[in-house]
Amino acid sequence: MRKIILLISSVLLLGLCIFFNINNLKSFNALNLLAFISLILAVIFVSFSISFIVVVHYKKISDNYKKRLDHWNKISYHVNKVSDQIINEVPVGIVVFEEDFIIRWSNDFFKQMFKEETLGNRITTIIPEFKTAVDDNKKSFIISIENRKCDILYMKDNNCAYIFDVTTREESVDKYKNNILAIGMIHFDYLEEAISNLGVSEQASLKAQYMSAISSWCAKYTSLLRPFSEDRMIIITTRERLLAMISGKFDILETVRSISMYNNLKVSASIGFSSYETNASDNNDNALAAIDLAEKRGGDQVVVNIEGESIKYFGAKVQKIAAQSMVNVRVAANSIKEAISAASNVFVMGHMYSDLDCLGSGILVDKLCKTLKKDCYIVADEERLERLTVTVLNKLVEENDPVKKDIVSTKTALDLINENSLLIIVDTQERNIVHSPELLDKIKKIVVIDHHRSDVAAISGLYNYVETTGSSVIELLLELSSFFDKKLDITSTEATLLYAGILIDTQDLTNKTTARTFEALSQLLSYDGNIDSAKKWLRKDVETIKIINSALSIAKIYKEKYCIITVDEIMDQVVISQIADSGLSIRNIEASFAIAKIAPNTIKVSARSYGVINVQSIIESLGLGGGGHFTAAAFVVENKTVIEIEDLIKFHISLLYQDEGESKMKIILLENIKGRGNIEDIIEVNNGYGQFLVSSKKALLATKENLSILSEKQRKANEEEERQLDLANRIKNDINGKNIVINLNVGENGKAFGSITKSKIIDAFYEQHTIKLDSKKIELSNEISSVGIYQCVVTIYKNIKATFDIQAVSK
Repeated sequence: MRKIILLISSVLLLGLCIFFNINNLKSFNALNLLAFISLILAVIFVSFSISFIVVVHYKKISDNYKKRLDHWNKISYHVNKVSDQIINEVPVGIVVFEEDFIIRWSNDFFKQMFKEETLGNRITTIIPEFKTAVDDNKKSFIISIENRKCDILYMKDNNCAYIFDVTTREESVDKYKNNILAIGMIHFDYLEEAISNLGVSEQASLKAQYMSAISSWCAKYTSLLRPFSEDRMIIITTRERLLAMISGKFDILETVRSISMYNNLKVSASIGFSSYETNASDNNDNALAAIDLAEKRGGDQVVVNIEGESIKYFGAKVQKIAAQSMVNVRVAANSIKEAISAASNVFVMGHMYSDLDCLGSGILVDKLCKTLKKDCYIVADEERLERLTVTVLNKLVEENDPVKKDIVSTKTALDLINENSLLIIVDTQERNIVHSPELLDKIKKIVVIDHHRSDVAAISGLYNYVETTGSSVIELLLELSSFFDKKLDITSTEATLLYAGILIDTQDLTNKTTARTFEALSQLLSYDGNIDSAKKWLRKDVETIKIINSALSIAKIYKEKYCIITVDEIMDQVVISQIADSGLSIRNIEASFAIAKIAPNTIKVSARSYGVINVQSIIESLGLGGGGHFTAAAFVVENKTVIEIEDLIKFHISLLYQDEGESKMKIILLENIKGRGNIEDIIEVNNGYGQFLVSSKKALLATKENLSILSEKQRKANEEEERQLDLANRIKNDINGKNIVINLNVGENGKAFGSITKSKIIDAFYEQHTIKLDSKKIELSNEISSVGIYQCVVTIYKNIKATFDIQAVSK
């Protein structure tokens, strides 16, 4: 306050002096001189006041710093002493090392712990677990040093680590874990059957031998044995004693076998154990699931389920259950059911110019949706259907078939879709040939069901079920229907339509038929499908026969085994296919191609073969968007003439199928060539085909320079492959042997509601192990629709697979 008064007084004095001098500037006398001197003195006084205030202020700051420094100097000694005690006396090991893990400094406690010279050694040598932990990006882990347990905290940024003795803590944890409840179930396999023909006294004697053996074995491990049900007993023990049984490798199994061999019986024991940090009831359910798994594996073994560990098996050798073909169908059915159930409504469509396989598949999807009480719409625009399909569709309308109300146009479908709509695409995977591109653009949730081979540009949906061995999609859907809860409501007319669709796709059952095909046909007959009516629908009228015969009369035979038929007129697509089929009836012909217009500026090509020639590879090599099967393929193209297409097919036939004696050349493929090889393969082809591939930049000449470049590229690729394999193996180790628990809704009668899907498995695995799995990489050997333990295989990379167990428990 005084400093402020001083400053104000000096400023006021200065102001007065200035004011007085300004009024007396016009004259000069002694009084003015005195006033001027007072002004100078006032300026000096103000300057002095300001300087004095500044000096006093900074002196105060300096005094404060001096006091703090004096205080710090007084306690620094004690701080340094405490720091030395922390580093060298507190039981915490400290070690500092270089990036190559060579130790540069460690405190006394660290040296005492390891009792060896540490300076200059690698920490990964002194603590072998350290390298593994670093590779796994672990910041902390536990190690054992003699009789002690230690926590290690790794500080990567500072290249140092802290070691804490946690023996007491870990002993308490171990003591707790050792006393966790463990419940076991035991059952004698085939005992009642084996002794059923013996007398009562013999039966009692044999049962007593087995019971005595089990009782003695339980007593050895201080475990309680009590009857549980008519044919099972319960064992109550602790985790510690269960681990002791594991160490003893459950020698009770051998004891039971010895009794059986002595008495010439085929009796064994199945045992299931569970040990979880939960209530007795849940442990009991887990033990029941474990013994069920042991029995499913053939008995004479023990299944142990310990929380946080993989399922362990003891006794009989575990055989991997061979996956049957229907297992994949069941899994596909469940995935498709899940997608349909989650949708608000469903739309189904095939490819452009839909045939009877598309229409029939749409009808089957509609029926499947009806079993799940979901609205389904079959998208069929008349101008985008084959003529035969339009005829059969009109037949359904004439007979007032129930499915007719579900057949809609694209325009109607667009008004019915919403954010939760599902689109099921059948009989194609190619985006550019779907029946309704407008729907494909609008609906985001897609399922694909097809029997054609896919390519890189195939539509990727929520689920893609592609089975190329199927004769038709109708056949695939009939297989899938057996895993739906209700029988399909198929009318006789619809069954006849489906039968006709299979006949068309198999060329009247002469191509691509398997036992599955005839099972599907048999199933359709059970729905009163009329074979005669189906064949009548497929009969050709007189005009069609004349058109086919006229086309055959101008057929060109190319290279003695290829029939090429070109018709520069507009005709029905079905007729074009029939012309191609008829071309195969010519002697010595191995492949037939029919080329004709379906619109003024649109050409369709239909190709057929008996299997020696791969017409699919020929059609695909044209690069015009075609595809199909080995023996049947087709494509539609615009802005081309039939002559141009004919020349193009001939050229590619010459490239793909060379004649004997034609000169050859070696080339390096720059991309995958169907039927020839994959990228970077060195192949030998006929000279003309090789020149074509080189000129189109699909291959390089196999010169010494190019081979050298390829060799270096492959060397780098091999290094990258090794890196990927190493990474995959690490991921495998993280997944392999894991166990997850998933709740399954079970009613009072023990019947499960629904099943455990892949999405539930993925969510549970992520929640319990923080690892995200890919649904497309998961393989289930059995459907999970009941309480029990199931094995699941997940493909990590190529042939590297990991296995984990799924424990379905009742909810």
